[in-house]
Amino acid sequence: MAGGDGDRARAPKRHKSSAPSRSIDETAELDYTDDVDDDVRDADREVKKRDFTKLELKPDHANRPLWACADGRIFLETFSPLYKQAYDFLIAIAEPVCRPESMHEYNLTPHSLYAAVSVGLETSTIISVMSKLSKTKLPREIIDFIHASTANYGKVKLVLKKNRYFVESPFPEVLKTLLKDDIICRARISPEVENVKQRCLPNALNFPMLEEYDFRNDTVNPDLEMELKPQARPRPYQEKSLSKMFGNGRARSGIIVLPCGAGKSLVGVSAACRIKKSCLCLATNAVSVDQWAFQFKLWSTIKDEHISRFTSDNKEKFRGMAGVVVTTYNMVAFGGKRSEDSEKIIEEIRNREWGLLLMDEVGYPLVIFEVHVVPAHMFRKVISITKSHCKLGLTATLVREDERITDLNFLIGPKLYEANWLDLVKGGFIANVQCAEVWCPMTKEFFAEYLKKENSKKKQVLYAMNPNKFRACEFLIRFHEQQRGDKIIVFADNLFALTSYAMKLRKPMIYGSTSHVERTRILHQFKNSSDVNTIFLSKVGDNSIDIPEANVIIQISSHAGSRRQEAQRLGRILRAKGKHQDRMAGGKEEYNAFFYSLVSTDTQEMYYSTKRQQFLIDQGYSFKVITSLPPPEELPNLKYYTLNDQLELLAQVGVFCTCCFLLVNSLRHLNQSLSARDDMIGIEHLEEDSDGKALMKARRSAGSMSAFSGSGGMVYMEYRVFKLKGENETLPESMHEYNLTPHSLYAAVSVGLETSTIISVMSKLSKTKLPREIIDFIHASTANYGKVKLVLKKNRYFVESPFPEVLKTLLKDDIICRARISPEVENVKQRCLPNALNFPMLEEYDFRNDTVNPDLEMELKPQARPRPYQEKSLSKMFGNGRARSGIIVLPCGAGKSLVGVSAACRIKKSCLCLATNAVSVDQWAFQFKLWSTIKDEHISRFTSDNKEKFRGMAGVVVTTYNMVAFGGKRSEDSEKIIEEIRNREWGLLLMDEVGYPLVIFEVHVVPAHMFRKVISITKSHCKLGLTATLVREDERITDLNFLIGPKLYEANWLDLVKGGFIANVQCAEVWCPMTKEFFAEYLKKENSKKKQVLYAMNPNKFRACEFLIRFHEQQRGDKIIVFADNLFALTSYAMKLRKPMIYGSTSHVERTRILHQFKNSSDVNTIFLSKVGDNSIDIPEANVIIQISSHAGSRRQEAQRLGRILRAKGKHQDRMAGGKEEYNAFFYSLVSTDTQEMYYSTKRQQFLIDQGYSFKVITSLPPPEELPNLKYYTLNDQLELLAQVGVFCTCCFLLVNSLRHLNQSLSARDDMIGIEHLEEDSDGKALMKARRSAGSMSAFSGSGGMVYMEYSTGKGKAGASKKPKDPSKRHYLFKKRYQ
Repeated sequence: MAGGDGDRARAPKRHKSSAPSRSIDETAELDYTDDVDDDVRDADREVKKRDFTKLELKPDHANRPLWACADGRIFLETFSPLYKQAYDFLIAIAEPVCRPESMHEYNLTPHSLYAAVSVGLETSTIISVMSKLSKTKLPREIIDFIHASTANYGKVKLVLKKNRYFVESPFPEVLKTLLKDDIICRARISPEVENVKQRCLPNALNFPMLEEYDFRNDTVNPDLEMELKPQARPRPYQEKSLSKMFGNGRARSGIIVLPCGAGKSLVGVSAACRIKKSCLCLATNAVSVDQWAFQFKLWSTIKDEHISRFTSDNKEKFRGMAGVVVTTYNMVAFGGKRSEDSEKIIEEIRNREWGLLLMDEVGYPLVIFEVHVVPAHMFRKVISITKSHCKLGLTATLVREDERITDLNFLIGPKLYEANWLDLVKGGFIANVQCAEVWCPMTKEFFAEYLKKENSKKKQVLYAMNPNKFRACEFLIRFHEQQRGDKIIVFADNLFALTSYAMKLRKPMIYGSTSHVERTRILHQFKNSSDVNTIFLSKVGDNSIDIPEANVIIQISSHAGSRRQEAQRLGRILRAKGKHQDRMAGGKEEYNAFFYSLVSTDTQEMYYSTKRQQFLIDQGYSFKVITSLPPPEELPNLKYYTLNDQLELLAQVGVFCTCCFLLVNSLRHLNQSLSARDDMIGIEHLEEDSDGKALMKARRSAGSMSAFSGSGGMVYMEYRVFKLKGENETLPESMHEYNLTPHSLYAAVSVGLETSTIISVMSKLSKTKLPREIIDFIHASTANYGKVKLVLKKNRYFVESPFPEVLKTLLKDDIICRARISPEVENVKQRCLPNALNFPMLEEYDFRNDTVNPDLEMELKPQARPRPYQEKSLSKMFGNGRARSGIIVLPCGAGKSLVGVSAACRIKKSCLCLATNAVSVDQWAFQFKLWSTIKDEHISRFTSDNKEKFRGMAGVVVTTYNMVAFGGKRSEDSEKIIEEIRNREWGLLLMDEVGYPLVIFEVHVVPAHMFRKVISITKSHCKLGLTATLVREDERITDLNFLIGPKLYEANWLDLVKGGFIANVQCAEVWCPMTKEFFAEYLKKENSKKKQVLYAMNPNKFRACEFLIRFHEQQRGDKIIVFADNLFALTSYAMKLRKPMIYGSTSHVERTRILHQFKNSSDVNTIFLSKVGDNSIDIPEANVIIQISSHAGSRRQEAQRLGRILRAKGKHQDRMAGGKEEYNAFFYSLVSTDTQEMYYSTKRQQFLIDQGYSFKVITSLPPPEELPNLKYYTLNDQLELLAQVGVFCTCCFLLVNSLRHLNQSLSARDDMIGIEHLEEDSDGKALMKARRSAGSMSAFSGSGGMVYMEYSTGKGKAGASKKPKDPSKRHYLFKKRYQ
């Protein structure tokens, strides 16, 4: 391999011991002639300071290994026979500064001497040994300095008793001195132990505290049965570090420093095994928590029940009096609202006296919710919450770029031990690494652009994407893969560089947005497969990814001058490899690992590289400089060889930088502080594990471009906060999975099942003996059902019970007591649920014996014959002759409306029916008249256009949720109707689509909010909720259990298919590869919303859509609906294919005309719909769905769209399983491969897969022979389309700027553009007209088609000028515009 030292000279690397140089701004021009005299004077002073010629050598100085200088510096010869003894002594009393192979430099400091006496060294011993080892007479200054730094150690002791800290001393004058200090005095009132320890350090009051734990004589805290396993044999340096901690039979608090791969975890576990008390282990993230838990079980005999993990996903508790808890710093320090389980665990952590507080990576710059926190901040909070007798910090790199690392001396304790990296290499304990810095000259064009850029962050992108660096990286990968068979990790902090390199070289990559499954798959292949020998990692790989197989690192971009990151990355390949004798110095192979840092010459990266390497150089590593890589003869075989390729790459970089700059401008009005040193762009940081689930959702926020790395690659992350338990979790064809929960058992007893019956039937059906835990759980969940009853009398709710002790229990509850004064029935019902007071309310309506409310003459018509599953759902509601409140779940097209009408006909009392919008109101009114004998005068509609009243004593009112919940000013007619709704006792409150995310004036409202308002306004004896998809992406769906009632019945979709009641649908996911040009643009787009436009407009997706339309229209004569959430894609597809479309701004007349033609004419067989078609458009003729874009990962939307074609078709016998045709409907989801749409598609399908549907994957559509006949076949057409998409995205940015005057907060997660949302029916007529408003690009869909509007502020008298509406009376969304 070509290489070697180049001819170019570079500035020598300066050690930390060098005199501090003045801070220089590298962008400033320097006038060296003006400063030459100053430089000469500074040099003279430096020479005098380092002149040690006057030191007097001892006669036998050749036999002594070290020099001791008056300024506290000590130099050690590593070739001396006494090196080992001298090294052990110096590492105990001094701080290592630099440890190259032949000579080490150390420095005496107050903290290092404090550490020395803390491990048992006395003042006289330190001076005596130093004198014996020194080649020169020990300077007087050093002796005095040692005396001054150690004289007071041990006079003050910190003791933990009964969970409180005490300061003790046998010297009264010392205690008096301490009490005179203001900070210590204040700590007696408001205990802040870390402030007291800080004040007692040598650089303050100089009474360093003795903090030791006499664990052997601790009889207060229970012992933990835990020993090291026989195979756990600590290495010599690990034993030495432990001896520093347990030297006098007690446990000293402090820090142990070992390089990566040297076995820090075994040291931590060994310490816990020696102390044998409860241990709290803190790690940096959830992955590390799992690793630490595994290490405890691997090396020790601890029982599984004595160790627990506490993360956002695992809230375990150990059993017994003592145990080990492994958690993260953020889980302990989190200051927000916690879940109930978390609060209990954190309370236990606060109240327990921990024998050992074990802290991993104490030098690591922890992140709390995207805010970089220095160790002092984090550990202050942790230490204030936890009370521990002994603290042990473990780290590989006790170094930071700020000055806060020294805070650990008082927060944790002094450094107890630090291993010499080179000694471990020679001993074969860690790998022998060849470090090399590869110089990559900038190409002429890239360097010219680099010189133009004033912004250093744009410069970073340019030198990371340097074509010569790319070729050097490609050559190194080829060399190590093909000629040596190595395993390679390529690191890149810049996400644009990471994706560009990885995609171009066709290598897998892992960064922030890589899913856990995908990450595991890639790492498994890397470890076990010979096909995957190289992976690309962002900064997510710096920590917590264990890859022992890797032995080559190539670094193409990094985090400025971070020494810690350089050492951590080197640590990825430090794990010892091969046989021990081959690893020893002089063994089989000199180097068995390689670390390459690729640097673009003549750029600021050269400076950063020098700074980053300093820590490793101080550990004795040397960096070989390679200037001629790759060899000239290899260049034609590598990427970006031609000038055209390089210019194309430069253009991509330019577009990327421009997008970043535009994003900065669009975010400035958020009033976020933009650092002058760092242009802010939309970045998300990796967030550490914490208890605040809401805060844990990935989000787009202002960050620095320097952090534009894998840790900020993810723009969206969705996760399951909980499982919808108590019902069918998955319903595949051959095996179903169910889960017992308090809510599901509550639902069971509510439909008449007794506890004994549940247990008996389960026992008879179970293959195994029923576990005792299940029997106890069933008893506990059902024992109290029926003891409390909710009754509606004279329009007021009452709680009744025949058990006085139950009523007393309820009245002790604050929430229920308050409800007696301010009635809030839904709060009372919630408090009585199984997961609270556990007195679930019996809510039944004895409608047959209700003589107070008038009857309604209404029967089912003879032709209304409910199907078996409809009858079963009704039997669950009316099983005991009374009407039970609850929810019935049936798929779309299965006849929910007939169930609702049947329920109203059985109760025969006034019914209030709530729908999602005005169209649904018309459909429900039609269904009541279609299936029942209700008279026209007994049914009325209440919408903004229809304010009807029924005649008579009882009737049916059909309205919308918003019409009832609307809080604004109403018309006189509306006020009368809503007053009637409030004052009437409704026999049945019938609620449609209870799982649907309702919209009130562009504000998304979760079900709890909407139904609370509706239920507080309406008083009903019985509530029935109907829905097809009882699923949402948030956690609020379970609120329906107390707001409406338990789930009474849920149909199995596949059973209805087999019975011929709904259509048999073939579901298919069509994979559409992105074209080269579109994918290149996709990779440039940091903004997820722009990416959505690109993968929706993918030409290959367009051709697949066109082919499917032709096939189903011409060869099968089907009726097709094409769905697109993105309005730009919707209009582009529809206009190009000359098909009608319906979206938000389509008028009612036009919509009716298009739907009529689609239903009745053979000329219109395909229509394009935006999200307006998800609900409330009845198109029974349609039997094909093609979905080209969707609303992220919404499972509900996927099921609702499938429901558009679920209406049964043809003859019943043909629809039955095994009938005439296997599939009579088709659902195609078109997905652009290798984009975030793949992730969303998988998430969207989950609900349907759980119902038993399977998605066939189609990868070759359209067939190659059809391509020339389809749109966008030529490259020119595709480039023209790409240009149109670019113009659209640019317009979006301009629209952001034009909307700033609205003074509306633009979400950092979502670039705002002019959008109109679908507004649900409400009483505010003026508000209902289409208007231009600030919306999100994610909603740029059919719900936002209109751009212009005019509206009247009110009707005035003829000839009179109209007064503008009073701004104070406007809806709140409009107030700011007019003030």
